[in-house]
Amino acid sequence: MSYGDHILATGGSVGEFELLLGRFLYERHFQGKAPVLDLAAGRCWFARQNTRDIQAVDLAPELVEHYAAEGIQITEGSAYAIPHPDETFEAVFCCWLFEHLDTPDVAMREIHRVLRPGGMCFLVVPSEYQLTRGFFDDYTHVRPYTQNSLVQLAQSNGFSAPVISYLPYTRFWGRLIPALGHERALMWLRRADRWLRPLRIVNRNMLTLTCYR
Repeated sequence: MSYGDHILATGGSVGEFELLLGRFLYERHFQGKAPVLDLAAGRCWFARQNTRDIQAVDLAPELVEHYAAEGIQITEGSAYAIPHPDETFEAVFCCWLFEHLDTPDVAMREIHRVLRPGGMCFLVVPSEYQLTRGFFDDYTHVRPYTQNSLVQLAQSNGFSAPVISYLPYTRFWGRLIPALGHERALMWLRRADRWLRPLRIVNRNMLTLTCYR
């Protein structure tokens, strides 16, 4: 089964949680920015947050065909050669891609190229804590990241003001969505993050990098 077919055949509760997380991240970091690139879009859970202002790119032709038919702005392409002109986007979102890349510098330079001056790059990657939690059970994984390595990745490719954080503490949220519905689940996710983050209760398996061109 190809990567694209696998993505289309899976989802379920994971897909529902992705949509919840996508809305949380969009409202927290991307509200008012346009256009935005969703790089390596997968199930397009982030691109769905604003189909007018978000343009997706994915390597799998099956995904491009499927989600284009659903009204998503999506183009076939690689992180190593993003199919958009220089200085196109005000922001780039990229989640769960860089752990698969042999040459992440090439992808970072491509993101830098397609961002407008002052534009924001936002990455989500597995942290070093994943090494003891089955990181290499996915044979396509190359490396997790540390806070220092993410800062180096940003700065060595022309980005400034890197900020490292963690995703919200999200254990059990996938189970709560069917019981609460998306709106109430999102409300409680916002509240939980506001209450728990000052206590350093976060998802330490997943790092985020925010940096600027």
